[in-house]
Amino acid sequence: MIRPAFGEQDPQAITPTQVQEWVTGLALKPSTVRRYVATLRQVLDYAGADPNPARDPKIRLPRQEREQITPPSAKDVELIILHAPARWRLLLTALAETGMRISEILAVEWGDIDRAGERLIVRKGKTKAARRWVPINSDLLHEIIRSTPPDDQTGRVFAGTPAAVQNAMTRACQSAGIAHYHPHDFRHRYISVQIARGVPVPNVAAHVGHSRHAVTLDVYSHVLLDD
Repeated sequence: MIRPAFGEQDPQAITPTQVQEWVTGLALKPSTVRRYVATLRQVLDYAGADPNPARDPKIRLPRQEREQITPPSAKDVELIILHAPARWRLLLTALAETGMRISEILAVEWGDIDRAGERLIVRKGKTKAARRWVPINSDLLHEIIRSTPPDDQTGRVFAGTPAAVQNAMTRACQSAGIAHYHPHDFRHRYISVQIARGVPVPNVAAHVGHSRHAVTLDVYSHVLLDD
């Protein structure tokens, strides 16, 4: 896409108008167009184009449509857990009740649990906000502890991989006769429920590891739960 449009031109001679015309003519998804523009910017930076026409603030990129959040209802969550194999039920319950990412909960080790404080720590994350303490329901915490003999409480709390959990959820949804949901949809539900209950957005963002409160508010405040 880039070479046919600009490959024969002197990088210094390319204008923002040409870049805009190229962008407008790309019959691709907005996210794909944005990736091509990002690549063009890097190419022209490397070529020494100054100013870089692909970085002109007047260039209009296609607007990306926001993902439509459709979290499962409370009944759906109950059915998924009920129809899932026994080995996955506690993990799925923990996902639904903490709002954690699947990768985060699978990485939790027994040493990450603060039993007295009824919380667990997420030690790894791409941002500072993602590395956080997550409160956990007392009954759920006790059930997790009871599920494993004290002598075996070393290493990771939950065994499995994201793909295995996804497969278990897919089969559970099929057995229950409901729409197919992804483990991340439990996180969507948790955040939406907290906002609907009036929990302050900064608190919700801190619990789920959002680095910007606006993400929590803008994405989830409009979600209507079918409960």
